[in-house]
Amino acid sequence: MANFPTQRSPTPVTLLHRARNDREALDLICRLYEPYVRSVALRYRPGLQQHDLDDVTQAVLLVASVKLPKFEHNGQLGAWRRWLHRTTHNRLQLILKKKGRLSESLPIDVPDSYETGDWRDEDMKLLEYALEELKKRYRANTIKCFTLYAIEGRSAQETARELGIEVDTVYKTKQRVMAALREFLHGPL
Repeated sequence: MANFPTQRSPTPVTLLHRARNDREALDLICRLYEPYVRSVALRYRPGLQQHDLDDVTQAVLLVASVKLPKFEHNGQLGAWRRWLHRTTHNRLQLILKKKGRLSESLPIDVPDSYETGDWRDEDMKLLEYALEELKKRYRANTIKCFTLYAIEGRSAQETARELGIEVDTVYKTKQRVMAALREFLHGPL
């Protein structure tokens, strides 16, 4: 993972803005963040029943799709995920109270910073999802080359040797896949 750039938010503001008027972008946001919503719900209620988890996830994504046009990004890294985290917490409480499975409020613990380990895990989930989508456009060897070099941190020489390609091809492959990842996550700017 050593070479993957993490200084930018994996939820580009451009994608959030596009999702306000673009159903496809909104669907992408829902697909990208469904695992995050589920993991937040399970942090608050480990062992949550599957149907309750599905209800919470559906409710959060519905709220997100309705409220996204009014969502104002404050420019801080992680703003969107913090909003999703709070929304997940609130919907989880609401649903469990309605079902009689919660007698007292759940304490909320929203990460203050994008730099926490939880965010790094979520970055990797987003990256994995994006790479799965790119596998539909690129040969398996291209994605493997990118993964070995840019994510696992192997040297260009080692990657080239393992895949039987030129070292220069490793560098070019990384550039092509990085550009495709940016396009996939950011959309046309």
